[in-house]
Amino acid sequence: MKHSPTIPWWDKIKNKLIVSLSAVLIVSLTLFGLICAFSFKAQLIQQIGNKNIQLAAGLQEDAESFLSAIMTELNSLASSLGEGGGDLAAQQEMMNRYLQKMPDVLKLTLLDNSGKECLVATRQSADSVSGQLPPGQVDQNRVAMQQGNLFVSPVYPSYQVVPMVDISIPIQNFADHKVSGIIKAGVSLYGLWSKISALKLRPEITVYLIDKNGKLIVHSDIGPVSTAIDFSHIKKVREFISDTESKFRTPTIYIGNKNTQVIGVATAVRKINWGIVVEESTESALASYRHIQQILFLSLAGLILLAGIILSCCIVRFTRSIDTITKQAQKSLSGEESAPMIHVDSKDEIAHLAEIFNRMQKQLHEKNENLKRRYKELESIHDEFRESFEELEQVSEKLEASQSELNKQKEFEKQLIETANVLIVVLNREGEVILSNKKCEEITGYDKSCILGKSWLQLMTPVEGREEYAKQLSESLSSRAQSSYECPIVTRDGTSRIISWHSTPMTDQAGNVVGIINVGEDVTEEKKLQQELEVKNRALAEKNEELQNFVSIVSHDLKSPLYILQDFTSILLHDHRNEFGEDVIYYLERIKKNAENMEKLIVDILEFSKIGTTEGDYQNYPISQIVQRAVDELKPKIDEKNIHLTISGEFPTLFCDPARILQVFTNLISNSIKFMDPKNDLPMIEIGCQKLGEEYEFFVKDNGIGIDKEYHEKIFKIFQRLKELKQVEGTGVGLAIVKKIIENHGGKVWVDSAKGKGATFFFTLPATKQAKQDNKG
Repeated sequence: MKHSPTIPWWDKIKNKLIVSLSAVLIVSLTLFGLICAFSFKAQLIQQIGNKNIQLAAGLQEDAESFLSAIMTELNSLASSLGEGGGDLAAQQEMMNRYLQKMPDVLKLTLLDNSGKECLVATRQSADSVSGQLPPGQVDQNRVAMQQGNLFVSPVYPSYQVVPMVDISIPIQNFADHKVSGIIKAGVSLYGLWSKISALKLRPEITVYLIDKNGKLIVHSDIGPVSTAIDFSHIKKVREFISDTESKFRTPTIYIGNKNTQVIGVATAVRKINWGIVVEESTESALASYRHIQQILFLSLAGLILLAGIILSCCIVRFTRSIDTITKQAQKSLSGEESAPMIHVDSKDEIAHLAEIFNRMQKQLHEKNENLKRRYKELESIHDEFRESFEELEQVSEKLEASQSELNKQKEFEKQLIETANVLIVVLNREGEVILSNKKCEEITGYDKSCILGKSWLQLMTPVEGREEYAKQLSESLSSRAQSSYECPIVTRDGTSRIISWHSTPMTDQAGNVVGIINVGEDVTEEKKLQQELEVKNRALAEKNEELQNFVSIVSHDLKSPLYILQDFTSILLHDHRNEFGEDVIYYLERIKKNAENMEKLIVDILEFSKIGTTEGDYQNYPISQIVQRAVDELKPKIDEKNIHLTISGEFPTLFCDPARILQVFTNLISNSIKFMDPKNDLPMIEIGCQKLGEEYEFFVKDNGIGIDKEYHEKIFKIFQRLKELKQVEGTGVGLAIVKKIIENHGGKVWVDSAKGKGATFFFTLPATKQAKQDNKG
């Protein structure tokens, strides 16, 4: 392996050194310029602030001297008034004398301890101050009087726009030292205003005298006091005024009342918490700073530009070589075999990198040729492998599809077995359980874990039936045929259940029987019900036979005397009618009529008892023919009462007993005729039919006297008749016969009626023979 030539140390570090020095120079010059600019600005602000602090200090002494002189005289006046007693004339003279001593006081007012004015001393030019007290002034004076403290009111202007202030001092009684009143002085601040306005200040400097709330009292500008000027929002000024022990503070830059940036200083006027604020506009104060700042920034920019040019030259030279290597590398990556070698006219790291890159390119070219030869070999192998892989993929897809279908089938069979509502038990050839379902657990009481692998014969079958079941199992395994049989089992709690089994042999692929699949249904309750039903049917058959015999005997025994009674009354009425009076004839006719009614009643009772006890002649018969026969039989009665009868709807052919259905229509139409109101001018009867699902609904409708709702259920019971219709012929059995016939056919009957609005009798019959059996069941 070839070793690269050694590079001189200077060639190694010169490019890095030039770049590093250029960067350090740019950063150093930038930091130096910023430090100089901020340092000069801070010194300039402090210099301006110191001049303004001296100005504020002089004004502070003037203001304190002005107020101190007034307050000294006011304290002397308060002491004199406290010693002088209550002589008002003497007090007035004393107040006038002190007023002359204080040229800046325009008005003196004496208040008693209730806050009421007692005496007033004013100058001739002070009329304008009367009535100028701010709201709440009296209350504050009273507080000053109660606490014995000095009170200075907020500043307010007079009519001549001269700022004023009230100073209140409590008066203490010389004898008991109690506060007896207040002396209040209305002080004109014109003198202070004149001093401040007379200052020879530069236009950019403004002086303000403010009260403790930050409101303006006087200022150095010529003109009236502006109530809009307010320093309460400037935090630094509020702090200066409230701190009476500290006279001066560091100059602060903030936005002044003229909405311009200012350099401000402030100091407090002691005793009354006033303040003096001196502001100077930064626009003019910092003009020299901005000029120097511009010169400094321009010089700094020139130096940074020079350093940047030097740095750029180094970077361009460096990047040109890198760009050449990059382009050559891209050609190599793109597969150009004739890419030329790189030549760099230097002896630094770039030249060394170019030489290494040329060697690497040559080695890559050789390796690329080897790879091409191997790639052709791999391509042929890959084509063979791809064909084999495609075949394997096809086989794998088929296997996956088959496996998926098989899994689905197994899952379906598993769910089918588990959710089946019958017992499923699979036994091997030895009679051991290899599969069972949930229904088997519910009926036997054994979990799967308790019966799997166990002998079904030993675990489930009773001892007395075990031999027979073993024989049945052996026959099923040997015959390979399906079989059905019933066999009892003993559950876990010891109870016996009868299971109806259906067994199918299970074979392997070779056709050998390897087990048996048993599907069973618990028929224990059905067996019990079947036995109970057989016993009850036998008893019922015996009772019906006895009843039929009894009814026949009673009917025969009752009919014989009735026949004799009818014969004798007929003979008497026919052969001996002239021998009897009208009363006797009337009673004989009533006897004959009642005997005939009794005969009809016996016939109806006999007929009622036969319904359902004897098999009827059931057949498919057209209902329209039955309706027509009933109408034909009753036609004389219909014509007798001039009844208009209509038949509507299509009547079907049904599986029924035609004689019994004829009896139903005859009874219902006969009832409509009997209970038709004689006063009805248009008596009507309508017979109709319509299909409703699996049954047909028939009706017989009339416009007769109608039936109260309370009798709708009663009239279908035997011997039940309407009380108000006792005079109408009838046995009270007809509708009971209708109900029994319809129910025996698997239908139902009901009435829809109201008194005086006619009646409609409905009944249904099944549309098919199967429906009839289902309804009866």
